[in-house]
Amino acid sequence: MPNSAFEPGDDICPPWWPRIIWDLHFGGSGGTKPPSPVNYPPAINDIMSSLAIHTFSYYMLDQKTAQNIRTQTEQKIAQTAAKLSQLHDQAAKNK
Repeated sequence: MPNSAFEPGDDICPPWWPRIIWDLHFGGSGGTKPPSPVNYPPAINDIMSSLAIHTFSYYMLDQKTAQNIRTQTEQKIAQTAAKLSQLHDQAAKNK
C-alpha cells in the first residue's frame, strides 16, 4: 500500500537502490503494481547495502582487507537471497 504522506511523483527511492527494483516493489510508471511486502523491504535493503559495501571496498588502500570484506559480503548476500521469501513474510507480519 502506498504511503499517503508522499505525493505522486515524489522521488523517495534511496540512492543505493537500483530504480528498477524500487519501481517493481512500489509501482513505478510502468503498469501493474505487484503486491509489496513492506516499504523498504529489509531483506532487499540488506542486499543493496551489501552491494554498496562490496563496491566501495575496491577503493580501499589495503586490498587484502578489501578482499576479505568482499568475500564476507558475497556470502552474506547469498545467505540473504536464499531466504528472501521467508524474510519478506516476516517483515510483512511485523509491520
